[in-house]
Amino acid sequence: MNREEGVTRLNGMLGAMGRELELPDLKLDEEGNCPLSFGETFMLRCSLDSTGEHATLYACVGSLPAEDEAFGERLLVANYFWKETAGSRVGLDPEAGSSVTLTQSMPMEFLDDELFYKHVERFVNAMDYWEKRLTALEETKDREAFLKLP
Repeated sequence: MNREEGVTRLNGMLGAMGRELELPDLKLDEEGNCPLSFGETFMLRCSLDSTGEHATLYACVGSLPAEDEAFGERLLVANYFWKETAGSRVGLDPEAGSSVTLTQSMPMEFLDDELFYKHVERFVNAMDYWEKRLTALEETKDREAFLKLP
């Protein structure tokens, strides 16, 4: 699949999802990105790589607490076999410093409207999980509770 084919296919999937969710005009911009907003709570971006072979979902889900080795270990445990990420990956955005991110890459060759919708739905559920966990950590400062496995 080339870039042009990937853009056409992903725009079709975005359009189908937009019609289902009553979010008109969902499509990639000229840079290959589409911001998605579900209410005021969930903000994410869908993008297509330069080859047109992979779509990616990306969201910032919170901020890194003060430098803490145990926190980094906790994120790695969450990523282990996607245990707490619903197939996505938790990471740190090196350009944003303390932003905790959630990303998911999807091979375009296997996607259709229904599967794309399911990936987005799972991703939003994972966003909700991590945003709640990080917000609770920030509000309560209960580092020990955060570090425990769910």
